[in-house]
Amino acid sequence: MESEEFVLAVVGTAIAALALLVGYLQLKKKEARTTHVQANVGPIDASTHVGPVHVDARPIAVLPTLNRSFPSATSQEPKRRTERSREVVVEDVVDVENASHAVFELDLCEGDRVKGVAEEQTGQEFNAFVFDEEGYAEFSRTGDTTDAVFESEDESSHAIEFVATSDDTHYVVLDTYGKQNNRTVRVRLKRTHSARLER
Repeated sequence: MESEEFVLAVVGTAIAALALLVGYLQLKKKEARTTHVQANVGPIDASTHVGPVHVDARPIAVLPTLNRSFPSATSQEPKRRTERSREVVVEDVVDVENASHAVFELDLCEGDRVKGVAEEQTGQEFNAFVFDEEGYAEFSRTGDTTDAVFESEDESSHAIEFVATSDDTHYVVLDTYGKQNNRTVRVRLKRTHSARLER
């Protein structure tokens, strides 16, 4: 009787030891699988990562998010768009007497850009200036060109370009001061008008 109890005790102890061994092996196997997945993942560089990372027992998958825009603090403000129109404001051939000047008046809005060419037909030199109202008044009184918005002197062809800084009349002046002969000048100027519209 005692020998049977002894055998049963030994068998029970063996079964318990076997259960512990199986549990230990399963734990090690699970740890090994977790280590394998982490090795596939590797460190994520925050400076280059552009999308979410999905991790499972298969290789890592990075899903890029191209051209994704995120709302900013100012995104709720009304958006504006710019409407532009172009028109020819001067297209003419004018005779300018020696020691005199010819004037073209342009009514412009702030931000308008005027661009074009004034060219003497026989290759003779002349001067070209652009003034706002105050500058032209000073030029008319004293001949002073200090306040000119645009200035180009002693050329037979002038590439004129300027931007109106206010809603004002501007004066394009073709000048022959100090010249002996009359000048025949072809002028072509275009205006680009910009209007900001609320959307």
